[in-house]
Amino acid sequence: MNFETMMMQWDHHKKEHPRPSFHVVLSTAMLIAEVGVHKGWNARVMLEALPHAQFILIDDYNTFYPTLELVEGGFSRSQRDAFIFRVGIELASFKDRFDFIFEDSLTAVKRFEDETFDYVYLDNDRDVVQIGEQMKQWYPKIKKGGALAGSGAGDGVGHRGVKDALKNVFGSDYVSKDGDWWKMKP
Repeated sequence: MNFETMMMQWDHHKKEHPRPSFHVVLSTAMLIAEVGVHKGWNARVMLEALPHAQFILIDDYNTFYPTLELVEGGFSRSQRDAFIFRVGIELASFKDRFDFIFEDSLTAVKRFEDETFDYVYLDNDRDVVQIGEQMKQWYPKIKKGGALAGSGAGDGVGHRGVKDALKNVFGSDYVSKDGDWWKMKP
C-alpha cells in the first residue's frame, strides 16, 4: 500500500466509522494519557466524551510504525510529517485540552511522577514483551481509583501478545470486554 492509498482509506474509514469503540469511561477523570494515538480517532472520542478532562497524547510516529497501515518501506520523513499534520487537523477543535508528546512510550513514561494520571490507555503495541513492559511502567503512574487500559485483548490476529502480557503482568486481576482491557488501581 502506498501513502496516497492509505490516506484515501483513512478518509473513507472516517465517513463509515466516525466513532471508534470506547468502552471504559472514567467520568471523574481529570488527567488522561493515550499512548499510541495513531490517527487520533480514539483520542477524539475520549475528548468528546470527557469534556472536563485534560489529555496527554503520546506517539513517536516512527517512520516504520507497524500500525500505520503497513505502508511499503515505511514512511518517509515528509509523509510522517503529513500524517501528523492530519492528526492535528482531526483534533484541532480540542487544542486547548491536550498536549502532544512525540516520543515512544517507554521514553515518555519517565517524564511523569507516580500517581499522575486518572486513566492511561495503551494502544500502540501488540508484542508481548513490549506491551508487558509498558504495562509495568505505566501502572505506577495511575492514581488510586484510576485505571490502566488498552486495546488488543480480543480474539483477532495479533492480539495474543496483549493477552499474554496481561496474564504475565496482572495474572487474572483485570477486565477484558470487546477487545479492550482495563486494570483498576485500588
